[in-house]
Amino acid sequence: MSKQALQTKANELFAIHKLEVLHLTADGQGFSEENKHHAQSHAQTLKDKKVYTFERNFEPETTETKTASTDTNREALVEEYTKLFDKKPAHNMKADTLQAKIDAKKAELAALPVQTETVTATKVEAAETDNKDTTSDTSSEEEE
Repeated sequence: MSKQALQTKANELFAIHKLEVLHLTADGQGFSEENKHHAQSHAQTLKDKKVYTFERNFEPETTETKTASTDTNREALVEEYTKLFDKKPAHNMKADTLQAKIDAKKAELAALPVQTETVTATKVEAAETDNKDTTSDTSSEEEE
């Protein structure tokens, strides 16, 4: 692979994994910093035995932006949590913990069978009959 193709591959891997440094062999195999020795061993099996090292190129997010987006996300999670559990979460519960609890509750609810109450005609007729008996008793007493 060319250096440019390896850079493209490195960018793809950086998008997927939260790594600061990435080691690529000539065949495009990626290795983390902790596994650099594996990259070197793998490279020995290739025609091009060089290991290419790439560092993540990113602009750090400002603290204000990060805080604002985290607060907005947490507010939405608190609202969803409150709807599912009928209570507010602990004030110090982190957003990822909230999300995990919400996901678990949704999975639990999805696993429950849907319960619908079926009213049979017999129950309705029995209730109507009881009402008629009460009405006829009242009218009999008034006649006397």
